[in-house]
Amino acid sequence: MMTVRFPDGTSVQYNTACFVSYGDHYHQLRDRQDGTLIAIVPSSAIVELVTACRVYNSVQNKALDRMIAVESELRNLKRNLAKVLKGKQ
Repeated sequence: MMTVRFPDGTSVQYNTACFVSYGDHYHQLRDRQDGTLIAIVPSSAIVELVTACRVYNSVQNKALDRMIAVESELRNLKRNLAKVLKGKQ
């Protein structure tokens, strides 16, 4: 298995890739040295061996986590405001 990390933060894992041919402008991922071509990636990407399987963008994941936290805080504020307003009646 190989993961390709792109300059924008996106990472793609190829489960069947076991061999990489490095080139000046692109790299070829294959299942073995003279095997099936799996992907061609730009040479600006980093190719690494990994064991997990996922596609993600770490920048977007952090933003999503923060958005979920803000939504939770907003629900808590609404709940507390409703309690305060109910107590004033």
